Amino acid sequence: DTAYVEGKLLVELEAINLWTARILRHMARIHKETGFVDNSVSCYEESLRIRSQCKTVKKKSANNAVIKHELANCLFDAQKYDESLEYLAQCLQPYVTRFGKDSVEVAD
Repeated sequence: DTAYVEGKLLVELEAINLWTARILRHMARIHKETGFVDNSVSCYEESLRIRSQCKTVKKKSANNAVIKHELANCLFDAQKYDESLEYLAQCLQPYVTRFGKDSVEVAD
């Protein structure tokens, strides 16, 4: 009984963490649109940090790749090109793995 309750609490905690990561991603978008690039970058990075601690999230998931792509675009707009390239490089492999190297999803 105790193991069941603990397991259920862990699942609920994971869901809360993923929801928090999603909200941070949306906040990052708003900060970017309103010109607060540093806040945007912080929100994206915190979202990725939280997701990295979730056991149900694969390290090279497509969702992480999307977040890293958005973060790379934000850094590019802030003329932080080296950091932008680092995140772009990290987000390419999950797309190739998921869709295949000849997919439009990878080329787009």
